[in-house]
Amino acid sequence: MKAFKTVVSLGAIAILTFSLFSACGTNYTVDISNMPAAQKEQHEKLLKEYQDKYDAEQDEDKKAEYASEIGFRYMNLGQYGKAIKYYKEVLAAFPSDYTALTNLSVMCEEVGEIEKALEYQQRIYENDSLNPNVIARTIKLLAKNYQFDDAVSVLETFAKTDAAKDNVLFISDQFSFIQEERNKAAASN
Repeated sequence: MKAFKTVVSLGAIAILTFSLFSACGTNYTVDISNMPAAQKEQHEKLLKEYQDKYDAEQDEDKKAEYASEIGFRYMNLGQYGKAIKYYKEVLAAFPSDYTALTNLSVMCEEVGEIEKALEYQQRIYENDSLNPNVIARTIKLLAKNYQFDDAVSVLETFAKTDAAKDNVLFISDQFSFIQEERNKAAASN
């Protein structure tokens, strides 16, 4: 767990540092050609509506709420660079915003930037370390980053809580997942 704590405490510094540059790049786009036209049109329509509200808004907190909606629409339209810009604005106003952190983590993971995805995920974990979904995603990203001992530490920490009593199968599945990922990594070397 010591290594994970180090990563978590350094995570805030790293996020501030890489915010000066770019999170997951600024030109990332993903292919949405399989998206139904009606769904794409709906996202584009709502994007325009929220963009107009955002542009007219003077209150910074309300503007950040619109930025979250704009980020979500850009993400769904595959324009990750633009989505990231707006989600970073949300985090400037609300540093622990679950949606912004989650979506930034997901986008970074999807473009293969696991370390950056993990930085955002660790911020979520710091605020919600008893949530099995948060734990599972944290473990997944730690394993993808070959931090198997840290993944085990996260799970062991959870296993010692009262919340773990109702999640025995979850704990077992996560331990199995970590071991499978460790075995795959060992086999590929």
